[in-house]
Amino acid sequence: MAVAKLIIGVAGLGLVGVGYSGVAGQDKSTRDSNGTVVEGGEVGALRIRVGDCFGDVPGSTFEAVEAIPCTESHMYEAFSAFNMTADSAAVFPGRASIKELADNGCIDRFAEFVGITIEYSVYGVSTITPTEGSWDELDDREVLCLIRNDDDTWKQGTARDSRL
Repeated sequence: MAVAKLIIGVAGLGLVGVGYSGVAGQDKSTRDSNGTVVEGGEVGALRIRVGDCFGDVPGSTFEAVEAIPCTESHMYEAFSAFNMTADSAAVFPGRASIKELADNGCIDRFAEFVGITIEYSVYGVSTITPTEGSWDELDDREVLCLIRNDDDTWKQGTARDSRL
């Protein structure tokens, strides 16, 4: 059961490899002095921060999401970020390798955020990963780890230290 949950609970999303000055590089939300979204707005895929919450994404590749304060109902919460490699000359390793590295990296970071391992949690994990275009054109190596309800319903509040 735990293995099936891990496979079902992980979905990869990509971002559209557009120029940093395009929609992917914009942030139209309102943030407080700590960087927390206090008023929703469109946030480009390259501007999503750990701690941001947002609704559903418009497909498997996207340029922007609609950020929502985490105190309001939302689908995703960005809980961690890491870089796959610091080598800007590295060749794109392929979708399968990106997905495996991203999934494993986010699952490894899950318990530290929620307080229990994913096998016992009501939450699942999704990832935002570089596309071949963003990898090559923008040196994008960042993986964003997202938490969501395992049943894909919207949630309210943060999952941090919830032990759910």
